[in-house]
This record gives sequence, structure tokens and C-alpha cells, in this order.
Amino acid sequence: MIALVRLLLLMPRNEFPENPVSIHVALNHSTRYSYDRLINLGPQIIRLRPCPHSRTRILSYSLKVGPEPHFINWQQDPQGNYLARLVFPEKTREFSFEVDLVAEMSVINPFDFFLEPHAEKIPFTYEAWERHELKPFLFKLPATPLFQKYIDGISREATRSVDFLVALNARLQQEIAYTIRLEPGVQTPEETLKKRSEEKLCEATQDLSEKTAENARLRERLMAAAENADAALKRAQGEAAAGTAYHIAVDGYRNDSGVVQGGDVTWAVRATVRLEALPSTRLLARPKSRSLAS
Repeated sequence: MIALVRLLLLMPRNEFPENPVSIHVALNHSTRYSYDRLINLGPQIIRLRPCPHSRTRILSYSLKVGPEPHFINWQQDPQGNYLARLVFPEKTREFSFEVDLVAEMSVINPFDFFLEPHAEKIPFTYEAWERHELKPFLFKLPATPLFQKYIDGISREATRSVDFLVALNARLQQEIAYTIRLEPGVQTPEETLKKRSEEKLCEATQDLSEKTAENARLRERLMAAAENADAALKRAQGEAAAGTAYHIAVDGYRNDSGVVQGGDVTWAVRATVRLEALPSTRLLARPKSRSLAS
């Protein structure tokens, strides 16, 4: 199977003067099946035509199907979506179809609607005739553990219905990532939330590993700085007889848990030894208040 989708942005042309600032998007989709022998193709259903109730204006649409001859019948499902039913009377070694359309990407106000007075705030109750019309959409399966936990975390306090929907959509966008799936069928909410939890656990584990490795590198640098300080102290002791004393200072410290602390990653580079001449002939080995604890 070869599938190709191309997106091409076209600037508005003179034949669309009613909306001179809109952007036209040309979409091309091509799929082809090849077989190693002649076969009989059964009826095929293609769902590659924009629904009639879409708010995006479709400027042109075409569907090309092979092989010839074939019969095509356009149908609509209960939700009003277009279906192309194809019948092939002869055997073939190939089945292909290609869709071309141009859509007008105009600005659409998503809040251009009105609510009935009884539905302006949640919670509300549908009227009897509304429940009858919406019965297929109100059907619910038993809630699974992760899905029930997620639902329980959604506030049910009285608020404007539009504000509730905006907040709910924003939460979903932030907490659940959009991914491309090659598996057929619809993924259940439980599976979605489970994968989200697994991804969060992997991210937390990776973050902890990176911080642990960073702390290990900082410890190594500080231990090297401490060794340099010891060597400098020994040199200072050897030179003390010459009448010069030194203050050995190491910039760095540990907290009570033994974790290396610092303002940023580069601070460890400054954990160097400074030999400071003191105005005394007496040897001093006095660490600074922020010292490297053993």
C-alpha cells in the first residue's frame, strides 16, 4: 500500500473575492493496493469526503477510483457522514483511489452559539424530548478504575457551562498527549490513561537518573578539589618555616543529606583552591563557613 498526503497552501485568487484574506488548503490523498494475482474485489466502503455539516467551506472535491469498470453509490451513515460504496464486476490485480480537495481556511468563532436558559450553568437536566434525541450519546459503559479516578477529579461545582467545557478541554490538552496510532479501532479511556501514567513514570525515572548522574559528577569535582586542597596544605606546611602562612579555602558545601548543593551546575568549576597569604607567621588551616564536609 502506498499512501501519500500532500498539503499545499495556496494564496487567495480573484475567483474568491468574497473572502480575500482567507487561506486555501489543497489536500491530496492517494492509496494503492497491488496483488500478485487476479482477485475478485468485494464491495468497498471509502470514507474520504468531508461531512456536509462541516463549518469549513469546501471549494472543490474529486474522487478517482481504479480499476475500471466500477459502480459507485454515495450513501450517508446515521451521523450524516458521506460513504462511497464501490462495486467491481471484474477481477483485478490492483485497487486504488485518490482524493483531491481544496478547503477555505477562514477564521471561525468557536463560541458562535447560544444555549437554552436551563443549560447555561452546570449541573443541568435535559428535557424529556432532548433526552430522547440524545439517547445514543448518553449511553455509558461501566467506568473502569483509572477512568473513574479521573472523573472523580473533575469539579462538579455550579459554574457556567461554557467555562466548564473550556476548562475541561484545557485540562485534557495539558494532561493527555496526542499521538499517532497505527492500530485499528478506538482506544478506550482506560488504555489512554494507563499509557499516560506509564509515560509520566518513565519521564520521572529519566529525570531522577539525570539528577543522580549530575550529583555524581559534582561530587567527583568536589573530591578532586578537596584533594588539591590537601596537596596545597602540605605544600604550605613545608613552606611555613619560611615565615609565610596560608589560608586554604574550598568553595562548596554539602547539606545534611549529603547531597551537593550549589546555585547552578557551573558552580562546581569554582571549587578550586585559593592560597591566600596571611599577615602572620603562624600556620592557619581554617575552612570557610561554607566548607566541604567529610
